[in-house]
Amino acid sequence: MQPTNEELLKRSEALRDMRRAGETLLEPNGPLMERLFLERLPKNIRLLLKPGVHESLDALAARADELVEIDVNF
Repeated sequence: MQPTNEELLKRSEALRDMRRAGETLLEPNGPLMERLFLERLPKNIRLLLKPGVHESLDALAARADELVEIDVNF
């Protein structure tokens, strides 16, 4: 099965878009933003990431980028 365009979109870009959209309503690095970000990931990637164990939301997005790259090339 071919990945969709959304799955190919870099997760760090998606995080940047989410921060821009919610900057007046949400804490940019808070737990709600993390949860919303994780919900946008493909399920197989989400299962590999543990919420709350990364240094920052940016580190979580970078790890998601790596996992999506591996998944697409696998």
